[in-house]
Amino acid sequence: MAPSDLDFLVFFAELQSIRRDLVLRGKPTLIIVHSYSCVRSPKGCIPGEEVRSAWLTWDGGSHQLPLSTPHLLLLDYIARHSRIPQNARQIEEGLNEDHMRFYLQHASNAPSRTAVPPRTTRTAVPKQIERIREQLGLFFKTEKIQLDPKGLLRSLPTSSREVRYSVDAIVRIEHSH
Repeated sequence: MAPSDLDFLVFFAELQSIRRDLVLRGKPTLIIVHSYSCVRSPKGCIPGEEVRSAWLTWDGGSHQLPLSTPHLLLLDYIARHSRIPQNARQIEEGLNEDHMRFYLQHASNAPSRTAVPPRTTRTAVPKQIERIREQLGLFFKTEKIQLDPKGLLRSLPTSSREVRYSVDAIVRIEHSH
């Protein structure tokens, strides 16, 4: 089932509300949109949904981030686990061996009924994060957004050489049909 025009109008009305909240909080809001949710789950997201887009609300504006599906999946995972930052091994395991099967069954509720699972390795995670930051940097410059991609998608060093990743933003997951 494709999203209707009404779903998008409701979504954009919610963006306006978030803009007002954002100005008061001084922190960007990252909105990740999932679609093809067949049922509403009290726990939130369900396997088979598609991570459709990511939006950044900041300084009175809302912008759709120009990210590919693999990068949207990685951003979605890191954003949903930002309270406890994850290292590359944990991210790889979370995406490839997801206990709730959310990522392994990505987009299987879409009309094509073909799951589009992420393919990543521990060594690929830092490279993908760097590519996301590069894309965000170009986008922020083009759109004149006064944010640092490394401040939004953070690398947190530890007492060893391990690096953990998190998103420094208010994160919201929205569902459209």
